[in-house]
Amino acid sequence: MAIAQMNWSKLRFSLEDKRMVEFADSLNQVYSLAESHPGFIWCITDNQSELQLSDFGFEKLISFSVKSFGEISGMPFSLTYFGVV
Repeated sequence: MAIAQMNWSKLRFSLEDKRMVEFADSLNQVYSLAESHPGFIWCITDNQSELQLSDFGFEKLISFSVKSFGEISGMPFSLTYFGVV
């Protein structure tokens, strides 16, 4: 059975903002780590998620990602973090 991991966030600034450059530049590296994991099955692209969010009327500062893995043991990590900065 496959399992999905979903991450939601509300950004303080848009990804195009100069304060977000380092974060935005690291996203491809983070995505590559998940995609190179042996249990990886699928991931929604940034363009697809942005289109879906705008179709549902969400503001541009809302971001999400979805990745699916073959099973729980196939996930590269199982850590949930809740925080407010």
